[in-house]
Amino acid sequence: MNHGPGASARKTRKPAGSAPNTSILSGPGLPGPDGIPVTNQTTATFEFWVDQTDALTQCSINGEPFQFCTSPVTYEFLEPGGNDFMVQAFNSLGFPDMTPAIYEWEILAPPDTIEPDTQITAGPAEGSSSANYLTIFEFTGTDNQTPPIE
Repeated sequence: MNHGPGASARKTRKPAGSAPNTSILSGPGLPGPDGIPVTNQTTATFEFWVDQTDALTQCSINGEPFQFCTSPVTYEFLEPGGNDFMVQAFNSLGFPDMTPAIYEWEILAPPDTIEPDTQITAGPAEGSSSANYLTIFEFTGTDNQTPPIE
């Protein structure tokens, strides 16, 4: 598995009678503490290489179906969190790359700079007191970064 830029890839061409091998040469992010690249960019560009000149390549981002692609390939509007890119090749005889190249990275969420809009919709009367140790409040709220509860 390739976890970031600078991973080495051999550039030796093979004949079409054997399965191709695909290598990812570069991708987004810089290595984080665990070795997986991290970035705050929601656009990602990948460069890759196949060891057979006549091979066709297919790419997949975050588990989506493979689509034909060429190097470099760019994806936009990616979501924060863990992401993965895969590329596989098929040569002119139909032999597939049996181990697609994989690149994993994380997009960090931007800082939350917008205050949530919170409204208390039910609770004890304002200024009241109670001997009860349990008081119930109900509220609604919106936040630009918190996913809705479904």
